[in-house]
Amino acid sequence: MAVALKCKFDAEMHCVILDESPWPLAAQKEMQKQARSEQRIALKEMRKQAQIQERMKRKEEEGYQYDISKKEIQEWSSELMRMLTKYIGMTAQKLPMPSSQAAREFKKGLKSLVLLSALDQEMHLPTECNQKVWQQLNVAGTQANCQCGKADFESLKDLVQTFLYESKAAGLKRVCFTTGVGNRIERDRHCRELLPQLLQENDLVSSFEHAPKCYAVYVDLRSALPLGDM
Repeated sequence: MAVALKCKFDAEMHCVILDESPWPLAAQKEMQKQARSEQRIALKEMRKQAQIQERMKRKEEEGYQYDISKKEIQEWSSELMRMLTKYIGMTAQKLPMPSSQAAREFKKGLKSLVLLSALDQEMHLPTECNQKVWQQLNVAGTQANCQCGKADFESLKDLVQTFLYESKAAGLKRVCFTTGVGNRIERDRHCRELLPQLLQENDLVSSFEHAPKCYAVYVDLRSALPLGDM
Protein backbone atom coordinates (compact mmCIF):
# COMPACT_ATOMS: atom_id res chain seq x y z
CA MET A 1 0.00 0.00 0.00
CA ALA A 2 1.45 3.33 -1.07
CA VAL A 3 1.79 5.89 1.71
CA ALA A 4 2.80 9.54 2.07
CA LEU A 5 3.76 11.80 4.89
CA LYS A 6 0.99 13.61 6.74
CA CYS A 7 1.01 17.40 6.55
CA LYS A 8 -0.78 20.14 8.40
CA PHE A 9 -0.75 23.92 8.42
CA ASP A 10 0.60 25.67 11.48
CA ALA A 11 -1.38 28.97 11.71
CA GLU A 12 1.08 30.50 14.15
CA MET A 13 4.18 29.67 12.13
CA HIS A 14 2.40 30.15 8.75
CA CYS A 15 3.96 27.07 7.23
CA VAL A 16 3.19 23.46 6.42
CA ILE A 17 4.52 20.87 8.91
CA LEU A 18 5.21 17.30 7.81
CA ASP A 19 4.39 14.40 10.09
CA GLU A 20 6.73 11.38 9.89
CA SER A 21 3.93 8.85 10.34
CA PRO A 22 2.62 7.29 7.12
CA TRP A 23 -0.62 8.39 5.45
CA PRO A 24 -2.49 6.88 2.45
CA LEU A 25 -1.73 8.63 -0.84
CA ALA A 26 -5.45 9.00 -1.44
CA ALA A 27 -5.63 11.42 1.49
CA GLN A 28 -2.47 13.34 0.68
CA LYS A 29 -4.03 15.63 -1.91
CA GLU A 30 -6.93 16.48 0.35
CA MET A 31 -4.60 17.32 3.21
CA GLN A 32 -2.41 19.47 0.98
CA LYS A 33 -5.46 21.24 -0.41
CA GLN A 34 -6.73 21.96 3.07
CA ALA A 35 -3.30 23.22 4.15
CA ARG A 36 -3.11 25.60 1.18
CA SER A 37 -6.59 26.86 1.87
CA GLU A 38 -5.80 27.54 5.51
CA GLN A 39 -2.59 29.28 4.48
CA ARG A 40 -4.45 31.58 2.08
CA ILE A 41 -7.00 32.45 4.74
CA ALA A 42 -4.28 33.18 7.30
CA LEU A 43 -2.33 35.38 4.90
CA LYS A 44 -5.46 37.25 3.90
CA GLU A 45 -6.26 37.94 7.54
CA MET A 46 -2.70 39.13 8.13
CA ARG A 47 -2.96 41.59 5.24
CA LYS A 48 -6.32 42.82 6.51
CA GLN A 49 -4.98 43.44 10.00
CA ALA A 50 -1.92 45.21 8.58
CA GLN A 51 -4.17 47.53 6.55
CA ILE A 52 -6.29 48.32 9.60
CA GLN A 53 -3.22 49.11 11.65
CA GLU A 54 -1.84 51.31 8.88
CA ARG A 55 -5.10 53.29 8.67
CA MET A 56 -5.22 53.72 12.44
CA LYS A 57 -1.60 54.86 12.46
CA ARG A 58 -2.26 57.38 9.70
CA LYS A 59 -5.32 58.74 11.48
CA GLU A 60 -3.40 59.05 14.73
CA GLU A 61 -0.54 60.88 13.02
CA GLU A 62 -2.90 63.22 11.19
CA GLY A 63 -5.10 63.83 14.19
CA TYR A 64 -8.15 62.63 12.25
CA GLN A 65 -7.95 65.89 10.33
CA TYR A 66 -9.41 64.43 7.13
CA ASP A 67 -12.27 62.29 8.38
CA ILE A 68 -15.65 63.70 9.33
CA SER A 69 -16.96 62.00 12.45
CA LYS A 70 -20.51 60.86 13.10
CA LYS A 71 -20.71 63.45 15.87
CA GLU A 72 -19.78 66.25 13.47
CA ILE A 73 -22.47 65.11 11.02
CA GLN A 74 -25.12 65.04 13.76
CA GLU A 75 -24.14 68.48 15.01
CA TRP A 76 -24.25 69.84 11.47
CA SER A 77 -27.73 68.39 10.92
CA SER A 78 -28.95 69.90 14.19
CA GLU A 79 -27.62 73.27 13.13
CA LEU A 80 -29.49 73.03 9.82
CA MET A 81 -32.70 72.34 11.74
CA ARG A 82 -32.28 75.64 13.55
CA MET A 83 -31.38 77.63 10.43
CA LEU A 84 -33.53 76.26 7.58
CA THR A 85 -37.33 76.15 7.70
CA LYS A 86 -37.67 73.57 4.91
CA TYR A 87 -35.24 71.11 6.46
CA ILE A 88 -36.88 68.38 8.55
CA GLY A 89 -33.80 66.46 9.68
CA MET A 90 -32.91 62.83 9.11
CA THR A 91 -35.40 60.55 7.40
CA ALA A 92 -37.36 58.15 9.56
CA GLN A 93 -37.90 55.76 6.66
CA LYS A 94 -36.18 52.39 6.64
CA LEU A 95 -34.02 52.13 3.54
CA PRO A 96 -33.46 48.90 1.58
CA MET A 97 -29.72 49.62 1.33
CA PRO A 98 -27.19 52.26 2.41
CA SER A 99 -27.17 55.43 0.30
CA SER A 100 -23.62 54.75 -0.86
CA GLN A 101 -24.65 51.34 -2.18
CA ALA A 102 -27.71 52.82 -3.90
CA ALA A 103 -25.43 55.34 -5.65
CA ARG A 104 -23.20 52.54 -6.93
CA GLU A 105 -26.14 50.46 -8.13
CA PHE A 106 -27.64 53.52 -9.81
CA LYS A 107 -24.48 54.21 -11.80
CA LYS A 108 -24.10 50.53 -12.65
CA GLY A 109 -27.68 50.38 -13.90
CA LEU A 110 -27.27 53.46 -16.08
CA LYS A 111 -24.08 52.08 -17.61
CA SER A 112 -26.02 49.07 -18.79
CA LEU A 113 -28.55 51.27 -20.62
CA VAL A 114 -26.71 54.26 -22.06
CA LEU A 115 -23.48 55.08 -23.84
CA LEU A 116 -20.57 56.13 -21.66
CA SER A 117 -20.56 59.53 -23.34
CA ALA A 118 -24.13 60.11 -22.12
CA LEU A 119 -23.59 58.87 -18.58
CA ASP A 120 -22.96 62.26 -16.97
CA GLN A 121 -26.14 63.72 -18.43
CA GLU A 122 -28.19 60.74 -17.31
CA MET A 123 -26.82 61.05 -13.78
CA HIS A 124 -27.60 64.76 -13.57
CA LEU A 125 -31.04 64.97 -15.22
CA PRO A 126 -34.34 63.17 -14.45
CA THR A 127 -34.45 61.38 -17.81
CA GLU A 128 -36.56 58.29 -18.43
CA CYS A 129 -33.51 56.07 -17.90
CA ASN A 130 -32.62 57.92 -14.71
CA GLN A 131 -36.12 57.44 -13.33
CA LYS A 132 -36.32 53.79 -14.39
CA VAL A 133 -33.05 52.77 -12.77
CA TRP A 134 -33.52 54.82 -9.62
CA GLN A 135 -37.10 53.74 -8.93
CA GLN A 136 -36.05 50.10 -9.12
CA LEU A 137 -33.85 50.75 -6.06
CA ASN A 138 -36.86 51.95 -4.02
CA VAL A 139 -35.03 54.71 -2.14
CA ALA A 140 -37.35 56.50 0.30
CA GLY A 141 -40.05 57.03 -2.29
CA THR A 142 -37.83 59.18 -4.51
CA GLN A 143 -38.45 59.02 -8.24
CA ALA A 144 -35.17 60.26 -9.75
CA ASN A 145 -31.63 60.93 -8.59
CA CYS A 146 -29.06 63.62 -9.24
CA GLN A 147 -25.63 62.21 -8.49
CA CYS A 148 -23.94 65.53 -7.79
CA GLY A 149 -21.18 64.56 -5.38
CA LYS A 150 -18.56 65.02 -8.10
CA ALA A 151 -20.22 67.99 -9.79
CA ASP A 152 -18.11 71.02 -10.49
CA PHE A 153 -18.23 73.31 -7.48
CA GLU A 154 -19.04 76.45 -9.44
CA SER A 155 -21.87 74.85 -11.44
CA LEU A 156 -23.68 73.24 -8.51
CA LYS A 157 -26.36 75.94 -8.28
CA ASP A 158 -27.28 75.61 -11.96
CA LEU A 159 -27.22 71.81 -11.71
CA VAL A 160 -29.64 71.82 -8.77
CA GLN A 161 -31.99 74.34 -10.39
CA THR A 162 -32.09 72.44 -13.68
CA PHE A 163 -32.69 69.07 -12.04
CA LEU A 164 -35.51 70.43 -9.88
CA TYR A 165 -37.17 72.24 -12.78
CA GLU A 166 -36.96 69.22 -15.09
CA SER A 167 -38.27 66.98 -12.31
CA LYS A 168 -41.26 69.23 -11.78
CA ALA A 169 -41.92 69.40 -15.52
CA ALA A 170 -41.84 65.58 -15.63
CA GLY A 171 -44.51 65.41 -12.92
CA LEU A 172 -42.22 64.06 -10.22
CA LYS A 173 -43.04 64.71 -6.58
CA ARG A 174 -40.01 63.49 -4.66
CA VAL A 175 -36.40 63.32 -5.83
CA CYS A 176 -32.96 62.57 -4.46
CA PHE A 177 -29.62 64.36 -4.55
CA THR A 178 -26.67 62.09 -3.80
CA THR A 179 -23.81 64.20 -2.50
CA GLY A 180 -21.64 61.84 -0.49
CA VAL A 181 -20.21 62.95 2.84
CA GLY A 182 -16.69 63.75 1.75
CA ASN A 183 -13.86 64.83 3.98
CA ARG A 184 -12.08 68.01 4.90
CA ILE A 185 -10.19 68.35 1.64
CA GLU A 186 -12.59 66.85 -0.93
CA ARG A 187 -14.97 68.99 -2.91
CA ASP A 188 -17.97 66.68 -2.43
CA ARG A 189 -17.91 67.78 1.19
CA HIS A 190 -18.53 71.32 -0.05
CA CYS A 191 -21.40 69.99 -2.16
CA ARG A 192 -22.92 68.41 0.95
CA GLU A 193 -22.63 71.65 2.87
CA LEU A 194 -23.90 73.98 0.14
CA LEU A 195 -26.86 71.94 -1.08
CA PRO A 196 -29.20 72.55 1.92
CA GLN A 197 -29.05 76.33 1.48
CA LEU A 198 -29.68 76.01 -2.27
CA LEU A 199 -32.74 73.86 -1.58
CA GLN A 200 -33.99 76.25 1.09
CA GLU A 201 -33.88 79.13 -1.40
CA ASN A 202 -35.48 77.24 -4.29
CA ASP A 203 -39.18 77.97 -4.88
CA LEU A 204 -39.82 74.48 -6.26
CA VAL A 205 -38.88 72.82 -2.95
CA SER A 206 -41.50 72.15 -0.32
CA SER A 207 -39.27 70.35 2.20
CA PHE A 208 -36.20 68.14 2.32
CA GLU A 209 -34.53 65.63 4.62
CA HIS A 210 -31.24 63.77 4.85
CA ALA A 211 -30.56 60.11 4.40
CA PRO A 212 -28.78 58.43 7.32
CA LYS A 213 -25.20 59.75 7.66
CA CYS A 214 -26.17 62.69 5.38
CA TYR A 215 -24.94 60.86 2.29
CA ALA A 216 -27.97 61.99 0.25
CA VAL A 217 -30.89 64.43 0.41
CA TYR A 218 -34.54 63.59 -0.29
CA VAL A 219 -36.52 66.53 -1.66
CA ASP A 220 -40.30 66.97 -1.76
CA LEU A 221 -41.42 69.27 -4.56
CA ARG A 222 -44.25 71.75 -4.31
CA SER A 223 -47.62 70.58 -5.56
CA ALA A 224 -47.89 73.65 -7.83
CA LEU A 225 -45.36 75.76 -9.66
CA PRO A 226 -44.80 79.31 -8.41
CA LEU A 227 -46.97 81.80 -10.34
CA GLY A 228 -43.97 83.39 -12.01
CA ASP A 229 -43.02 80.06 -13.62
CA MET A 230 -46.46 79.01 -14.82
